[in-house]
Amino acid sequence: MNNSQFVFILTILLLTTISAQFDEDPVSSVTSPINSFAKYDNFRKGGLRKLNVTSSNNIRLYAEQFGDSKDPTVIFISEFMQSRLVWAPQLISKQFTEDLHLVFYDARGILDSDKPRDVNFYNNVSFVADDLNAVITAATNQYPNKKVTIVGWSYGMDITLLYVQKYGQSKLNGVVSVCYALNDEDFSAAILESVSSSVNLTYEDMIEVRDYLIRNFTGEGLPPLEETTRLVFLGGSIFTPSAYISGSLSSEFNIVETYTSLTIPILIISGAKDVATNPRAANFALEKAKNGTVIVFENSGHIPFWEETKKFNEVVRKFVLNVNK
Repeated sequence: MNNSQFVFILTILLLTTISAQFDEDPVSSVTSPINSFAKYDNFRKGGLRKLNVTSSNNIRLYAEQFGDSKDPTVIFISEFMQSRLVWAPQLISKQFTEDLHLVFYDARGILDSDKPRDVNFYNNVSFVADDLNAVITAATNQYPNKKVTIVGWSYGMDITLLYVQKYGQSKLNGVVSVCYALNDEDFSAAILESVSSSVNLTYEDMIEVRDYLIRNFTGEGLPPLEETTRLVFLGGSIFTPSAYISGSLSSEFNIVETYTSLTIPILIISGAKDVATNPRAANFALEKAKNGTVIVFENSGHIPFWEETKKFNEVVRKFVLNVNK
């Protein structure tokens, strides 16, 4: 049993709940996330397939793809300590997946990817750039001249920009920035402090800290995450070694200049009730962007792809299709 199967055994009812929300047929006999998503893929062209990805330091990354690789490719990158499983509402929605090639991966140190316990595998920002480059290369293997669209959730945008710093933007045709603080002052200091403090805590206290972070994903004044949903986010992070946290946080980088150098279209998505990233961050990002557009999700916090899934899928799909014309 791999880690992702363990997480979804804890959350066996999740996809049935989601399927009702999106008017899909309910999943029966769900035994793992892989089987669950595969059952939903009977309408897809290519089905669910694993991508073989090896990055620098010979790190094996766990990646999956949905759909036909000749269609526009979208690569989803998750928040700090979060796994590919957080994109479940996109994975199982016909609305979003009719004619796109979707790629999801666990970063080094996360869930089903390799999780070395040595901080030196995480304290070089070049490594996360190498990881994304390896995923892009694998995803476009059949079409080496193909460009991809990135959807980066919060820290996922840091990874995207670090990739651009090292490899340039020639393989990208657009970026969707989700609840991202380009300016560090626009990210919650309390949350950053909690993340930093979790390195030296006992296992029980570490779980409590990560649970606190996840509870802050929902918007201020909005209903809290349902238990099954919260466990998906929590389960995806509990396998993360402390070396990942201390190594990643010790890495210093300046990416504002890289962001301002982007000439490709940027869709900036902001949650109006986000308590992790100040909503004003979207305006700062728009000011710095050469080719940016902002869409505010009025009833969302830090996870609009869960809180306002239908709208999120619609605007992202439209953006992806436009940049691939």
